[in-house]
Amino acid sequence: MQCLIVFGGPGEIGLRLTLWIAALLVEYGTALAWPASGWTVLSAGHWAERHALIVLVALGETIIALGLAGGFAVGSPLSWPVIGAALLAVAVVAALWWAYFDTMALALEQAMHRTRDRRARAVLARDAYTYLHLLLVAGPVLFALGLKGLIGGRAGPAAPGGELPLFELVVLYGGVAIYLIALAALGWRVLRALRWPTVVAVVVLAGLAPVVARLPELAALGLLTVVVVAATVVQTMVDTPLRRSVRETAWTEQLAAESEQTSWRGRHL
Repeated sequence: MQCLIVFGGPGEIGLRLTLWIAALLVEYGTALAWPASGWTVLSAGHWAERHALIVLVALGETIIALGLAGGFAVGSPLSWPVIGAALLAVAVVAALWWAYFDTMALALEQAMHRTRDRRARAVLARDAYTYLHLLLVAGPVLFALGLKGLIGGRAGPAAPGGELPLFELVVLYGGVAIYLIALAALGWRVLRALRWPTVVAVVVLAGLAPVVARLPELAALGLLTVVVVAATVVQTMVDTPLRRSVRETAWTEQLAAESEQTSWRGRHL
């Protein structure tokens, strides 16, 4: 019994965390140290689509967190502040979704298609997807964790009203900041473009941290929502030429693919 207690205590948790961190360092460090010449990305479209779906799953985790934390799963009564917090969180997730899937996802895939050199494509896939997409997944997961703490246990008469605890502040604002940093890094690495509205949003979130620590929880979440939505709107406006070009290219590619399929079917069916 004593052995089981020792093995199942904090020592085991620390050992597991150490082993997991070591495994991640080996996994991701090897990709940098090992030459990319032996790694081939055959289908740029499939590669980009799989990673985009993982980002979509991470964003969906945030919506699930709202349902589990807000009392929907257990049928607990809901208060208006909790409903308001849920609506604000949905607005944040919608803005994060738009910031990636409206233009960035297509632009990244097209950049992969244009990269014909095998080694250059492998390096681009490693940097843009293996590494930076990890941050796109980690950001929403941290944000979801913060939502569970902010809304969880407050689905009844007690509503969000006190100051935001330090941990929830870090994961809420930090999760969104990590996601935006990844988008800015992707823009620079792949498109060679400085996405200044996104960068400004990260700076603003960092500067607001001392302020929101003294605000009520709902106000802190509302301020986060305003910054994220505003940054997404401004970034979309700045990206208008890129957005038009990317969508036109995607539409032309789709028409070409459908024309080829129609021609093949006419000959064989």
